[in-house]
Amino acid sequence: MALGPPPHTAAGDGIPSAGAGTPWRGRLPVALVIFTLVALLAVPVVVSRRGAVIREEATEVWEPARLLVNRLEVSVAQQAAAIRGYIIDGQPRHLEQYRDARAQEARALQALRPLVQQLGPAAASELARLDALLEQWHAQQDSVAATRVTPRAYAVVLPAQDELYRQVLNGTTRLVDTIVAHVNQRRRESAAIQRLGVVLSSILVVMALASILFVVRLSQRLERRTRELAASEARERFLSDGARILASSIDYEDTLRATADLAVPAFADICLIDIVQENDEIRRIVSTSPTPDIDRQARRLEAFAPKPGSRHPIFEAMRTGRSMVLTEWEAVEASAQSAEHLAVLREISPRFILLVPLIARGRALGAIQFMATRPERVYGPEDVALAEDLAGRAALAIDNARLYQAARRAREEAERRRAELVRLTESRSRLMRGFGHDVKNPLGAADGYLQLLEEGVAGELEEKVREGVSRARRSIRTALELIEDLLALARWEASQVEVEPSPTDVREVVRTIAEEYRAQAESKGLELRTEVPEELSLIESDAARIRQVLSNLLSNALKFTERGSITVRVEEREDGAAPTPGRWVAIDVVDTGPGIPKEKQRLLFREFTRLEPGKRRGAGVGLAMSRRIARALRGDVTLVSTPGKGSTFTLWLPVIGTRPGARKAA
Repeated sequence: MALGPPPHTAAGDGIPSAGAGTPWRGRLPVALVIFTLVALLAVPVVVSRRGAVIREEATEVWEPARLLVNRLEVSVAQQAAAIRGYIIDGQPRHLEQYRDARAQEARALQALRPLVQQLGPAAASELARLDALLEQWHAQQDSVAATRVTPRAYAVVLPAQDELYRQVLNGTTRLVDTIVAHVNQRRRESAAIQRLGVVLSSILVVMALASILFVVRLSQRLERRTRELAASEARERFLSDGARILASSIDYEDTLRATADLAVPAFADICLIDIVQENDEIRRIVSTSPTPDIDRQARRLEAFAPKPGSRHPIFEAMRTGRSMVLTEWEAVEASAQSAEHLAVLREISPRFILLVPLIARGRALGAIQFMATRPERVYGPEDVALAEDLAGRAALAIDNARLYQAARRAREEAERRRAELVRLTESRSRLMRGFGHDVKNPLGAADGYLQLLEEGVAGELEEKVREGVSRARRSIRTALELIEDLLALARWEASQVEVEPSPTDVREVVRTIAEEYRAQAESKGLELRTEVPEELSLIESDAARIRQVLSNLLSNALKFTERGSITVRVEEREDGAAPTPGRWVAIDVVDTGPGIPKEKQRLLFREFTRLEPGKRRGAGVGLAMSRRIARALRGDVTLVSTPGKGSTFTLWLPVIGTRPGARKAA
């Protein structure tokens, strides 16, 4: 059995392989070709311009500068010859020649200075040194011409003049050498630029050829990617259509059948969907192509759903959670469950079966089989991925539909139970109200007759008889109290009790209710204390309902406390053990009774709950009623108790009261 794709891979009909190129990869080679072509044109132009600049410098700067330096040398020599001729024969024409040579020197220097500035700082420095030497030379020659010394006297200063003349000539020579050095440097730069141009041109030619080749290859890849992109879009449409179908209905069998119809013939020639039912049986959904022969053969496969415990490949796929691609003979042999089934498969002759498990929340819900019967349809890795994606969405749709159906059944069951509970509650309320009225009246009458007997209306009673009458009256009063509790609970369940909020001084309520129970506490030898602050915020509440809750709490405290004390404490508190954050008025009823075990405390506020049945009076509804009233007042009743140390029941009332006006109790 093949667990991977077959050797040849190709996309199924209508759902080709996915893939798409990125835009920048297509534009970059084209841009590179354009760049290289532009560079091939630009580099020779730049090199040519650079050479033209150097040639222009040679004709307009270098050669004129050298000629001007030569003129300087000639004019200095002419000046020396004129002065010496003037010393020898004293002819004025020699002075004219001297002045002409000076003028020629001045013109040469004037033309030379701007050229030297273009030859760099070294040439400018040499020209400055030459200017200084010429200034000394002129001063010396002007002095000789002005004084007209004798030949003998001139012979004395001649060595100094010859030395200065030599320095001037050396200065012109250094200037010429500097100019030549600059010219040579510029020529070397020109040669380097020429070589760089040749190298760059060669590189750019290679780049252009490589870019053109890359563009050609890229165009081929883009064609292929275009086809792949179209295939990817087709796959996305396939998955989108599948998701839309799966989300169209909560009846997953209908949506799965529509999904199978979507897969045929775009992705498969036959599509089988096997779903594990709640009884672990397999239900099969079949979809085939419009081809009559294939349709007729494939419909017969509905009768051969995989049986639990068989060797069918879907159970291995469901167990491992991995897809499988079965080849032709493997598909026939592995899937056949009987001779008849084998004959049907051989008649269909599937070339490949792509088997994908349906997994949701880690549970296997079934499997999908995509059968390829045509030679050109081959399932490759991309097809497996597409099938797994579709199967994942189908599994999620199945799981969600089952959860929805389970939730709907649960809601229907809950609604049925709620209706039944309402009916039972109403029946119980009617029963308690009827029972209470039917029993309370005769008991009240009996208590009245016994009271008359106790008061001696029918004659003075003996002490034993009087004691029996008193016991009978106490039993009747206990029964009447129980009946009153039952009637109160019935009224609450019927929502017949109203809460009427008004500005309430809790301190006054606590003092009043404590005084009502003080005599009863003293009769049992208990101390009843009250701790009421001098100042306390007024609240919007119902004083009568507060009295009712405190009466129940004090009654329980007196009933279960044999010795010690009972304290009623009033405080204004924030947060802490309060039901919710905010400001609260807390009324604590603290006793020194036996206390209540922690595991039994949560039972106290349930109706008809008594911790010690048969030992105490009461129906077990007082605390339940008290909590209901407290919550109707937007507060609560809480308990803190330690066995052997007593209990503290707290009535919490919000400082910010309810809205004015009556409202039904919650």
